[in-house]
Amino acid sequence: MGHFGVAVLAWPFWRVRFGVKLIWRSRFGVPEAPKDLTTLEIPDVYKMYSPSEGHVEQFLLADSGPGTERILIFGRRRYLDILRNSKTWLGDGTFKISPPLFTQVYVILAEYLNGVHPIIYALLPDKFTKTYEKLFQMLINLCPELCPTSISLDYELAAINAVKKNFPNIIIHGCFFHVTKNFKKKIGELHLISKYNNDADFSISVKMIIAIAFVCINKIDIAIDALAENLPEELQPLLEWFEDNYVGRLNRNGRRPARFPPSIWNLNERVLNGIHRTNNHAEAANRRINVEMGMVHPTLWSFITCLRKIQAGRDTYLFQLESGRSPPKKLKKYIDTDKRLLKIVQESDTRDILTYLRGVAHNISLQ
Repeated sequence: MGHFGVAVLAWPFWRVRFGVKLIWRSRFGVPEAPKDLTTLEIPDVYKMYSPSEGHVEQFLLADSGPGTERILIFGRRRYLDILRNSKTWLGDGTFKISPPLFTQVYVILAEYLNGVHPIIYALLPDKFTKTYEKLFQMLINLCPELCPTSISLDYELAAINAVKKNFPNIIIHGCFFHVTKNFKKKIGELHLISKYNNDADFSISVKMIIAIAFVCINKIDIAIDALAENLPEELQPLLEWFEDNYVGRLNRNGRRPARFPPSIWNLNERVLNGIHRTNNHAEAANRRINVEMGMVHPTLWSFITCLRKIQAGRDTYLFQLESGRSPPKKLKKYIDTDKRLLKIVQESDTRDILTYLRGVAHNISLQ
């Protein structure tokens, strides 16, 4: 024992770690970390999920096959029924927990029983349009009857274009949270953050620009003209930036196509119809995954093992809703804000445009 102990202590640290890993793998059967997506082989034990004792089902729902553009889709077939029957989808990607060789984990969720449920978890090798197109095509192959009416996404053009290609008639809702986030970033670039934080009147003027999102689409031009005439000079560059990216700059033929057209980000109809303004459910699901994963960029095997535990938690939540329980209630402050915004939007015809924008501005915040 003494000689062995001395020998071990004399080993370089990396050899000790390597030896421990070999012993662990030989005892518990943990595979080597994959070197590339072409040669990656997933053992059967990592393809399965056990929702209850004695019952095992497929968890790796789809694998695009060996290659550098490989996509893996995890989930339960039962949840595909929810996706097929749901008309309202949400999608969002997260990067911190993607295993090596993959760029992101993309989650697609669907509304069911007044709750929002993660349906599939896809490991994607990159963020290219063709990859998103391939993902949605794989999803259609899994469930050909898919026919969503709307999907809420962040402002990633690659994902937006891929959704449009695979579901031509779908309504795409951009997340208002991402608009406010980009807006505040631009305020920083214009060196106006300090004044925004310390001057209440200036803060309202800033938010009146983003309040255009609550204006009926056919009145957006009126709102922009009114703001151009009444905003302080230092906010004109911010208004022009918003116009360029979200409305389209005026030219001889009307307006140039905007990077993100009003049909995606406008909230007027969504407020009137009680539709989500943000993609918070998807982002909350991804935050939960990040927390429950407990590590950054885990190995593929650790990722799958933890994902099955996360799935078990989602199964419990679904069971509770199916048993008649209500989903968590929205906080009162958000309910009150929603009521005030609805009242303002409903009164749009009785308010002049600047009063309308100012009223909305008092009820929104920049993240």
